[in-house]
Amino acid sequence: TRNLTRTSGSFERTPSWSPDGKKIAYWSDESGEYQLKIYDTETDKAETLTNYTSGFRYALFWSPDSKKVAFVNQAMEFKYFDLTSRQTVDIDQGLYLFHGGLSNYTFSWSSDSKWIAYTKENGNRNNSIHVFNTQRSHLVHPMGILFLRPMKLLVQLLQSGKLHLISPNPHLSILR
Repeated sequence: TRNLTRTSGSFERTPSWSPDGKKIAYWSDESGEYQLKIYDTETDKAETLTNYTSGFRYALFWSPDSKKVAFVNQAMEFKYFDLTSRQTVDIDQGLYLFHGGLSNYTFSWSSDSKWIAYTKENGNRNNSIHVFNTQRSHLVHPMGILFLRPMKLLVQLLQSGKLHLISPNPHLSILR
């Protein structure tokens, strides 16, 4: 074990290693509020990238090109931080997620880092798959309602933009 951040008196959580192996993203309350920090393994330095107000944020999900990090916060806001532009981008808003669901929430990135797939509750509390295009900041809802609970789906996008749904249930029925 090695202490990478060398901070005391602050809570650092949900570290996530970038796919290129050069950075580690994590949340730190060193400033008094949770901020996104990136530790650079090559320079051995950490940098605070955000200045968010109060709130709790959950697990971090790197894009395959190591340039974006997706996350959800306690207000059920789906977001990603773009390391190139140094901007937080709003993706969508959840409806019925609470701490347990937020703690286990996941995003799936396409292999070209252009698309983010995630599940979201509808007004009737059923879930559907949504896809966000990071190049156009455009939300796509390609699939109909999935009559499925809980949201344990593995979503994989191909570079062509085609959506493939993988489920452990061979009898899963999808309405388009």
